[in-house]
Amino acid sequence: MSELSDLDASPMTRYLDDAYPRIVKLAVALAVIGVAVSIPLQDWRGTLVLVVGATIGILNLVWLHQGANLMISRMLAAGAGRPSKLRVALFFPLRYILVIGAVYAILKSYPGVLVSFIVGLGLPVMALIGESIYEAVVLSRTDRA
Repeated sequence: MSELSDLDASPMTRYLDDAYPRIVKLAVALAVIGVAVSIPLQDWRGTLVLVVGATIGILNLVWLHQGANLMISRMLAAGAGRPSKLRVALFFPLRYILVIGAVYAILKSYPGVLVSFIVGLGLPVMALIGESIYEAVVLSRTDRA
Protein backbone atom coordinates (compact mmCIF):
# COMPACT_ATOMS: atom_id res chain seq x y z
CA MET A 1 0.00 0.00 0.00
CA SER A 2 1.34 3.41 -0.84
CA GLU A 3 2.17 5.96 1.79
CA LEU A 4 -0.30 8.43 0.29
CA SER A 5 -3.24 6.08 0.81
CA ASP A 6 -2.68 5.86 4.55
CA LEU A 7 -4.84 8.98 4.88
CA ASP A 8 -7.93 7.08 3.75
CA ALA A 9 -7.64 3.36 4.51
CA SER A 10 -11.16 2.41 3.44
CA PRO A 11 -11.61 -1.01 1.82
CA MET A 12 -12.22 0.62 -1.58
CA THR A 13 -9.00 2.63 -1.32
CA ARG A 14 -7.04 -0.49 -0.42
CA TYR A 15 -8.64 -2.32 -3.35
CA LEU A 16 -7.72 0.45 -5.78
CA ASP A 17 -4.18 0.65 -4.38
CA ASP A 18 -3.72 -2.92 -5.56
CA ALA A 19 -4.62 -1.92 -9.14
CA TYR A 20 -1.10 -0.85 -10.10
CA PRO A 21 0.57 -4.19 -9.25
CA ARG A 22 -2.26 -6.00 -11.07
CA ILE A 23 -1.68 -3.85 -14.16
CA VAL A 24 2.06 -4.53 -14.18
CA LYS A 25 1.49 -8.29 -13.72
CA LEU A 26 -1.08 -8.30 -16.52
CA ALA A 27 1.28 -6.37 -18.82
CA VAL A 28 4.04 -8.93 -18.18
CA ALA A 29 1.60 -11.80 -18.77
CA LEU A 30 0.47 -10.20 -22.04
CA ALA A 31 4.11 -9.83 -23.08
CA VAL A 32 4.73 -13.54 -22.45
CA ILE A 33 1.60 -14.43 -24.43
CA GLY A 34 2.66 -12.05 -27.19
CA VAL A 35 6.08 -13.70 -27.44
CA ALA A 36 4.48 -17.16 -27.51
CA VAL A 37 2.21 -16.07 -30.37
CA SER A 38 5.01 -14.23 -32.18
CA ILE A 39 7.49 -17.12 -32.27
CA PRO A 40 5.63 -19.22 -34.88
CA LEU A 41 4.43 -16.17 -36.84
CA GLN A 42 7.61 -14.07 -37.10
CA ASP A 43 11.31 -14.49 -37.49
CA TRP A 44 13.59 -14.05 -34.50
CA ARG A 45 14.03 -10.32 -35.18
CA GLY A 46 10.30 -9.65 -35.01
CA THR A 47 9.99 -11.56 -31.75
CA LEU A 48 13.02 -9.81 -30.27
CA VAL A 49 11.65 -6.40 -31.23
CA LEU A 50 8.29 -7.33 -29.65
CA VAL A 51 10.17 -8.12 -26.42
CA VAL A 52 12.04 -4.80 -26.64
CA GLY A 53 8.79 -2.92 -27.27
CA ALA A 54 7.04 -4.68 -24.37
CA THR A 55 9.98 -4.00 -22.07
CA ILE A 56 10.04 -0.32 -22.97
CA GLY A 57 6.25 -0.11 -22.61
CA ILE A 58 6.31 -1.70 -19.16
CA LEU A 59 9.24 0.48 -18.06
CA ASN A 60 7.36 3.50 -19.35
CA LEU A 61 4.33 2.50 -17.25
CA VAL A 62 6.45 1.96 -14.14
CA TRP A 63 8.27 5.27 -14.63
CA LEU A 64 4.98 7.07 -15.21
CA HIS A 65 3.74 5.72 -11.87
CA GLN A 66 6.98 6.74 -10.15
CA GLY A 67 6.85 10.18 -11.75
CA ALA A 68 3.27 10.71 -10.62
CA ASN A 69 4.24 9.68 -7.07
CA LEU A 70 7.22 12.04 -7.27
CA MET A 71 4.98 14.93 -8.33
CA ILE A 72 2.47 14.18 -5.58
CA SER A 73 5.29 14.00 -3.03
CA ARG A 74 6.53 17.37 -4.26
CA MET A 75 3.08 18.90 -3.79
CA LEU A 76 2.35 17.37 -0.38
CA ALA A 77 5.75 17.21 1.32
CA ALA A 78 7.43 20.10 3.04
CA GLY A 79 11.04 20.69 3.93
CA ALA A 80 13.94 18.33 3.33
CA GLY A 81 11.90 15.32 2.13
CA ARG A 82 10.58 17.25 -0.85
CA PRO A 83 11.91 16.28 -4.33
CA SER A 84 13.55 19.09 -6.32
CA LYS A 85 11.72 20.89 -9.13
CA LEU A 86 14.42 19.86 -11.59
CA ARG A 87 14.03 16.17 -10.76
CA VAL A 88 10.25 16.36 -11.21
CA ALA A 89 10.56 18.37 -14.44
CA LEU A 90 13.12 16.02 -16.03
CA PHE A 91 11.44 12.77 -15.02
CA PHE A 92 8.66 12.87 -17.62
CA PRO A 93 10.60 13.93 -20.77
CA LEU A 94 13.28 11.28 -20.15
CA ARG A 95 10.65 8.58 -20.67
CA TYR A 96 9.84 9.94 -24.10
CA ILE A 97 13.50 10.28 -25.06
CA LEU A 98 13.94 6.56 -24.31
CA VAL A 99 10.99 5.58 -26.52
CA ILE A 100 12.00 7.89 -29.37
CA GLY A 101 15.59 6.62 -29.22
CA ALA A 102 14.47 3.00 -29.31
CA VAL A 103 12.11 3.61 -32.24
CA TYR A 104 14.86 5.40 -34.15
CA ALA A 105 17.41 2.63 -33.53
CA ILE A 106 14.96 -0.12 -34.49
CA LEU A 107 13.74 1.61 -37.64
CA LYS A 108 17.29 2.32 -38.79
CA SER A 109 18.38 -1.29 -38.17
CA TYR A 110 15.31 -3.31 -39.11
CA PRO A 111 12.53 -1.22 -40.69
CA GLY A 112 10.31 -4.27 -41.33
CA VAL A 113 9.63 -4.92 -37.63
CA LEU A 114 7.86 -1.68 -36.73
CA VAL A 115 4.54 -3.48 -36.21
CA SER A 116 6.12 -5.86 -33.68
CA PHE A 117 7.56 -2.91 -31.76
CA ILE A 118 4.24 -1.05 -31.71
CA VAL A 119 2.38 -4.17 -30.54
CA GLY A 120 4.93 -4.66 -27.74
CA LEU A 121 4.75 -0.99 -26.80
CA GLY A 122 0.96 -1.18 -26.64
CA LEU A 123 0.76 -4.18 -24.30
CA PRO A 124 0.66 -2.03 -21.12
CA VAL A 125 -2.23 -0.10 -22.63
CA MET A 126 -4.05 -3.39 -23.15
CA ALA A 127 -3.29 -4.24 -19.52
CA LEU A 128 -4.82 -0.91 -18.43
CA ILE A 129 -7.94 -1.67 -20.46
CA GLY A 130 -8.12 -5.14 -18.90
CA GLU A 131 -7.80 -3.66 -15.42
CA SER A 132 -10.54 -1.13 -16.09
CA ILE A 133 -12.88 -3.91 -17.25
CA TYR A 134 -11.95 -5.98 -14.19
CA GLU A 135 -12.64 -3.06 -11.86
CA ALA A 136 -15.94 -2.29 -13.56
CA VAL A 137 -17.08 -5.88 -13.04
CA VAL A 138 -15.85 -6.08 -9.43
CA LEU A 139 -17.18 -2.65 -8.49
CA SER A 140 -20.58 -3.41 -10.03
CA ARG A 141 -20.73 -6.58 -7.90
CA THR A 142 -19.90 -4.67 -4.72
CA ASP A 143 -22.58 -2.08 -5.49
CA ARG A 144 -25.20 -4.82 -5.67
CA ALA A 145 -24.13 -6.39 -2.40
